[in-house]
Amino acid sequence: MQNTDKLRSLIQKLVGEPITVNCDRFDELTFLKMDYHWYSQFNEILLLLGFDRITQSFFQYLVNQDIEYKKIPQ
Repeated sequence: MQNTDKLRSLIQKLVGEPITVNCDRFDELTFLKMDYHWYSQFNEILLLLGFDRITQSFFQYLVNQDIEYKKIPQ
């Protein structure tokens, strides 16, 4: 299973809905290591697939079950 297939499956589980938007650009995504840009990138992926954005606190909870958003130093 490719990274995009895994991410697509995880996003569908997260939002509780199937992805109904046909988006060829999603399969062209390149994945970087988790860094402070990932919050923004994850929201862009959600929008690309037709879902709403998430808050910084919820993203932080997804990362490490903490609700206080912390940027990773550059």
